Amino acid sequence: MPKGKEVKGNKITLKIAKKEIRMTPDGHRRLTLSNMGITIFPKCLLKLTNFDELDLSRNLIRKLPDSFGNFSSLRWLDLHSNKLESVPESIGNLVVLSHLNLSNNFLTSGGLPSTLGSLISLKCLNLGMNKLDNLPPTLVALGSLQEFCLFDNLFINLPDFLHILQNLTKLNTKRNPLSYVQEDGETLLQKKSKPEEEMYLEEEVAEAEVAWEDIACQMSVSLMSCDLSSLLSRLSGTSAPGRTTFSAPAQGCYAEQAVMAWKSRTRSLQVFDTELSADTVEWCPVSQCHNILVCGNYQLHKGVGVEDATPRRTGRLYLFDFRREESVGPPLTELQRIDTAAILDLKWCHVPVSGKAVLGAAAATGELQLYILSDSQDGSHSLQTLRSLEVGADRLALSLDWSTGRMDSSDVRIVCSDSAGCVSVLSLAEGALTSISQWKAHNFEAWISAFSYWNTQLVYSGGDDCKLKGWDLRVGPSCPTFTSKRHSMGVCSIHSNPHREHILATGSYDEQVLLWDGRNMQQPLSESAMGGGVWRLKWHPTNQDLLLAACMHNNFQILHCRQALEASGGACPVVASYILHNSLAYGADWSRLSLEQPAPSSPPPAEPKESLIETRGGGHLRIQYESPTASFDTSLEDDAGRYIPEDIEAPSSTPTAGPTLNPDGDVPSLSCLLASCSFYDHMMHVWRWDCTIDEANKETEQQTSVKL
Repeated sequence: MPKGKEVKGNKITLKIAKKEIRMTPDGHRRLTLSNMGITIFPKCLLKLTNFDELDLSRNLIRKLPDSFGNFSSLRWLDLHSNKLESVPESIGNLVVLSHLNLSNNFLTSGGLPSTLGSLISLKCLNLGMNKLDNLPPTLVALGSLQEFCLFDNLFINLPDFLHILQNLTKLNTKRNPLSYVQEDGETLLQKKSKPEEEMYLEEEVAEAEVAWEDIACQMSVSLMSCDLSSLLSRLSGTSAPGRTTFSAPAQGCYAEQAVMAWKSRTRSLQVFDTELSADTVEWCPVSQCHNILVCGNYQLHKGVGVEDATPRRTGRLYLFDFRREESVGPPLTELQRIDTAAILDLKWCHVPVSGKAVLGAAAATGELQLYILSDSQDGSHSLQTLRSLEVGADRLALSLDWSTGRMDSSDVRIVCSDSAGCVSVLSLAEGALTSISQWKAHNFEAWISAFSYWNTQLVYSGGDDCKLKGWDLRVGPSCPTFTSKRHSMGVCSIHSNPHREHILATGSYDEQVLLWDGRNMQQPLSESAMGGGVWRLKWHPTNQDLLLAACMHNNFQILHCRQALEASGGACPVVASYILHNSLAYGADWSRLSLEQPAPSSPPPAEPKESLIETRGGGHLRIQYESPTASFDTSLEDDAGRYIPEDIEAPSSTPTAGPTLNPDGDVPSLSCLLASCSFYDHMMHVWRWDCTIDEANKETEQQTSVKL
């Protein structure tokens, strides 16, 4: 179980590596070791010769061995999102390599060997999100290069040899301090009013992003009549007479779904280093407190020098305030941090208790801990201990849920599950926390427990015995009302839909999300493969069809469930992915905070440092990050650096409650604020998701009965 591992680099054996080789659709053999916490390159891979594609992305590798060139048969190599500072000269031996992704590392120009110019078969090269200010001149020999990505680096001028690369058709130079961009901090970009299908750049070109495909996001913009040599001359500061003309979509770049004409994008607003492994985040659902966010941590400390020493588990509880009014600087402010026992789950009571917001925490000590949100003298907030109750000795409290999911405050109860396989129901009345009942529900860990929000006498539980069970508290928990073995591995997530009666979502280590009708638990309504164990599921607080999934090894996904629930079932389409975490995706939650006003964006990048982490000074990490693989990510900023989603009208000065949503209007749109956290890299992200439906495809959308 991931939470029981010591936080250190994972060792990859030859046996593990052999099991991770898969055949790709185009007939190649790919070894995928992505997002596995690897810190040292596994030299055992040098003993394998039966693969020609290698994915080591999203790990913590700092150095490649000098013998890396022995992989001479590689045609595809992905090393993005590691900690590489240099590339060995032997990489020049990979003469059949056609795709190389080194984005989001710590590469400097001195760390790029001249032997990169020996990769004569290279067609796609991604060097974005590094610390490069120059390139080896030997790259002029890359005659086959078609796609080149240099975004988020330190280039002041682009190399002259780019003119000579005859096959180069796609380039990305976003967010470099190019000399033509800077004048009193403002971009020199002039556009004349022309028909929508054609745009003209005059004087100096400010961004190549308008003309070129975003390689990292794999979004296509076709060059119509663009003279590449002329444009590159202007980008590098040399004169090129005449006007460069090209066609580009006025709407920007999107990844659209096959069934739904969605234009969907995610945008990171702030990243926070929690120092300890992060596993749960929760936005406060109580009115007037929607700007409050908490994050819980879990850290395992194994005994040193003592055989069979009992491991020690520590944690921390963070309290944050999100302020969208700030147009410059990080929107998130740390209000408080409390060192605690390791925290495995956090949940706010959906309604105030005695006028206060109440937070519940499942702790590794076997306790259910309650905190109240109090007002501080300086006008901010703080958490104060309210009550604590041990659900059992020698066990970990693993999850909790409140009975108040539909904002009913008449009967406030809590259900809690633990590592002994037990489920407990507790009552919170007049400030007292009392146990109502407890029973053995599963043979192994009871990973998750949850109320039916429509009938709070019904409780669901899921365990490491691969069973999903239902319990009716009115007749006693001696026997479950149903037992489902539909999941093939441990059931670790359950959430009742607060908007649709009887609808339940479950997730498992088997990487499946199942949707159920509580009246018939023999067969699920829908089954969706997520590509990673589903640790948490969260229905949207106001939209009945959107489901957020934390998929451990496969990032955070947003599913649209209407067609699966109302039509013929089938898998729920993924309408957005947030892939900027570099470790196990564990905690995720929607905020109820309105985003009708533009959300604040990250500040401009500071002078490059050895590390991007600033833990105490505001806790903000700028994501110099564009999706290094296919995703739904793209963004747009105004002159002030504030994020404005395309195709969404200018913000009103009057805030509204809840996300912008127009389910039946001419241009349906949705803007949401979310938070997520990942385990081994101890990172919490706050991000936004913007989605619109393409009006041109509205008729098709209506025919498929899929809408916001």
